[in-house]
Amino acid sequence: MNRDGRTYSSTSPASLSRIDYGERHDQGMRQLTDEAGANRSPCSNIYPGSAAFSEAETAGIRDFISYQILDLKIYISLHSYGQLFLAPWGYTNDKPNNYYDQKQAASLAVEAIRKRTGAKYNYGTISELMYPASGTSIDYMQDKGIPYIYGIELRPEDANNNFGFTIPVRFIEPTG
Repeated sequence: MNRDGRTYSSTSPASLSRIDYGERHDQGMRQLTDEAGANRSPCSNIYPGSAAFSEAETAGIRDFISYQILDLKIYISLHSYGQLFLAPWGYTNDKPNNYYDQKQAASLAVEAIRKRTGAKYNYGTISELMYPASGTSIDYMQDKGIPYIYGIELRPEDANNNFGFTIPVRFIEPTG
């Protein structure tokens, strides 16, 4: 599910991971806590919303997933950028009980990506590889019991090439 759609992304500034003056959708699923990595100002880049699932987009994802939950074996949330394979948790430094099972599967994916594209991805929890973040969809899916949950920060690895959030179209397919 792409919450803004490819048409919107290709005609609007894609460098924002949230809608201006509103909830950051990748942090709007907070049910475990709403403190880590959040800012209560609606103008902040890390505003999680007024309540868990307060926005139509996050409520829609929750509702869609609730119908599929018993059949789901894997959940992947795609973001840019950083070349990271992220595991729960974001709201705490703890690792989930199935962290090592998830790590084993992720290492196979990371190695396959490296062999195919040469891109090197690091694996770890959101809080250890990035920063504390509450209300992430992968924390929510972990809490719901889906066995394999990943947040993948796509290419590029860093913004030194001036692409960052807006990689050229020619890099989209090799990234996938």
